[in-house]
Amino acid sequence: MSSKIYPMTDKKMQYLTILAASTTLLAGILHLAMIGPFNKPSNFPMEMLPLTDLIFIISGGAQVFWAIPMFLGWGVRWYYAGLVGTAGLVILLAISRIPNPMTGQALQNNNIGYLTEIVQIVYIVITGIIIVKQRRTRRLNVTPEKRS
Repeated sequence: MSSKIYPMTDKKMQYLTILAASTTLLAGILHLAMIGPFNKPSNFPMEMLPLTDLIFIISGGAQVFWAIPMFLGWGVRWYYAGLVGTAGLVILLAISRIPNPMTGQALQNNNIGYLTEIVQIVYIVITGIIIVKQRRTRRLNVTPEKRS
């Protein structure tokens, strides 16, 4: 069943894109919940709070926005951008959990951090599945005359 709001006719793809939109929305909300000192790890260097709050505002806002292109099926380029951006956030958190020049020490993780990473990894997996399914569908829909 196709509509103007949601153009995809494949039910499995609809469910996948709704799930991807939901996970990126949740990850964005969790990032926005990390603003301020309250949900930071116990060994967090508070002098970094303005910088990290800015990162959480930007990444959380971007992920909340990213639910729109995922839900509305804007296309594979949007999916790749979301996948790469989310992978970057996962890597950034992983780097902050080992000793590094930016934090000076390995930060402890907390429950909201674990939940955020799980949700982001689920988003990456689902978006990867969506991309693969769309590429397969496009290849199957291309007739031999169009390939040459």
